[in-house]
Amino acid sequence: MLGVMRRLPFSAWWIFALYAIVPVALGAVLASRARSAAIVEARQAEASRLTGAAESAKREVEDRLAAARRLLSALPADGDPHVSLPPPGMVAFVLDPAGVLVVPPLPTVDEEASEACRAARGALLGPTRSEARRAIVAGCPKLRSDSGRYLWPLLALEDSETAREVPAWLEDNASRLSDAERETLRARLSTSEASVRERCSKSLSTRSTDSLAIRMLLDQRDAETIDGSLRIRTGSYAAVMRTFSDRRTGGLVMNARSLLEAPPSLPDDLVLAVGTASEGTFAVAPALAFHVAAKDPRTAEARIAAAGNVVVVLAVLGVVASLALGVVFHARFLRARELAELRTDFVAAVSHELRTPAATVLMLSELLEQRAVPEEEVPAIEASLAGEARRLSETLTQLLRFGALSRGKLTATLAPAKLVTVAEAAAARFRQTYADRIVEIDIAPALEGRVDAALVGLALDNLLGNAAKYAPAGDPYRVVMSIRDRSLVISVSDRGPGLAKDAAARVFLPFERADARLSRATEGTGIGLALVRGIAEAHGGSARVESIPGKGATFIIEVPWRPC
Repeated sequence: MLGVMRRLPFSAWWIFALYAIVPVALGAVLASRARSAAIVEARQAEASRLTGAAESAKREVEDRLAAARRLLSALPADGDPHVSLPPPGMVAFVLDPAGVLVVPPLPTVDEEASEACRAARGALLGPTRSEARRAIVAGCPKLRSDSGRYLWPLLALEDSETAREVPAWLEDNASRLSDAERETLRARLSTSEASVRERCSKSLSTRSTDSLAIRMLLDQRDAETIDGSLRIRTGSYAAVMRTFSDRRTGGLVMNARSLLEAPPSLPDDLVLAVGTASEGTFAVAPALAFHVAAKDPRTAEARIAAAGNVVVVLAVLGVVASLALGVVFHARFLRARELAELRTDFVAAVSHELRTPAATVLMLSELLEQRAVPEEEVPAIEASLAGEARRLSETLTQLLRFGALSRGKLTATLAPAKLVTVAEAAAARFRQTYADRIVEIDIAPALEGRVDAALVGLALDNLLGNAAKYAPAGDPYRVVMSIRDRSLVISVSDRGPGLAKDAAARVFLPFERADARLSRATEGTGIGLALVRGIAEAHGGSARVESIPGKGATFIIEVPWRPC
């Protein structure tokens, strides 16, 4: 197929390219639209996934609130109102009969810093910083900076000995630390001893409960009674509470911090984002809502873009496949048209090959029948009749053999034969037509083998005739037969113009000729070399041509050697 495509005229492919521009352009437009549609669909799917995850999270949060209510309702009225194992994301609280928050305890107020501690704090920025640091570490554990941050743990971590006291300090004061202070301490602890770092990390991971905020919640609650329990949704908190027989009150509260510390179950690539209630979020309380977002937005965007790119790749592959099929079908169409033209030439050539000798035979026969030929010219007329009859017979033999070859019924009848005799007979037939051409035969006289002598002779006739047509100045033609590697090798060589590489690859095809310019100028049916290959295959062998442009060509038949 590639050989056919290379031989087709450029104009045929230019016309095909013009026709192909339309589907390619249409494919590009469709691919672009398909990509946009795929991206929109992927975004919708991503949004649906986020919405579904958020709805699942909302159900889980609602289940936690319902579990908290059931947990409180199940406690005995005269029992302990403290809930030791609250549902995830909720914090237990207890009020005494006077309404004072006792669990979790309100943070104690730091005592006023002494004059000495304030002086040491001021000296931290001066030349006596080392003495000031030691004074603060030794006697000012609750000293804060001007911005309100604790100084003691940071200064204590500067010395390996005092750093060992930091875990105990954190166990007593971790609930007072802000988020910024916790992060600063984690960074400083990265260079501390492993044991110190482990104990401090445990204290820092226990988040403090905003007890003051719970106190304010209870003071300004907007409550409703549900199933004997008091459920509160106010501000940025959601809580359930119940009063016991000793007039103490126990409850469970959920806020943004507790929700983030124990978020609902989500896929690994999603995260819970808590904020104020707004459109598209799920409200837990009037000012406490959440939504679900991608943990890494760039990954989500890359996934969406990949969905669009997949569609583009598929569309491109479809266009390429369509073009490839178009190229194949167009090449087949042009090849079929070319074969139709070659068959037309074949019919014309056969008609010419048969009509010319038939007309000659008819004319000479009529002259003999009418006795219009002088007696001394009769032998010449009879010789001409025999030659033309022989030409007709050879042409008909070629056609019959080619018909058998086309039907796959060309077979060789093997019999002992003296190969030099077969070659000399072919050379004699050749000289009857081309008396001025020289044929050299290089065959051992004693070489005998089992072949179909008629088919081998026909192959030699075709090869010599082909040499005379395409290399008229390339004689002497040389016929060689020899035994090589248990094969009989038959070759016919000329010293003509030779064959180009692409022509050598197709010269054994029916109706093919090495030079298209000679197709109509050269006599013959175009089936001679196809018969040569068929004869070689009928003997179980093959045919090939070796040629160097400008230095002649050698046609080779190689068949298994079968000695007599």
